[in-house]
Amino acid sequence: MDTLDEHGTACTHVLRGELRAGAGDLDGGLADVRRSLSVFERLGDPRWTGKAWLSLGNLLHVAGDMDGAVAAWRQAQTILVELNAVEAVHARRLLHVASHPVDLPRPS
Repeated sequence: MDTLDEHGTACTHVLRGELRAGAGDLDGGLADVRRSLSVFERLGDPRWTGKAWLSLGNLLHVAGDMDGAVAAWRQAQTILVELNAVEAVHARRLLHVASHPVDLPRPS
């Protein structure tokens, strides 16, 4: 597979991972995002690496792994701030909310 095909497939897997998690296959979604993250890091694409870290944090949060989510959001923020990417604002807000938890009832 050439680099563009590999990159495109990894982009698709990030989106597919989010969709799988939303459809109830959280483990499959996490696996897709983690697989994509390793591709982006190997290919040296900081923008998609940051986006994948952001997605990974979101899915870890849904899985109840708040420590893992915060670590992933921090990675995302570090990368995305350096790139001056708009997603950095989202990562910053997620980290702020995570550090100021509000005890809201979970939907039943």
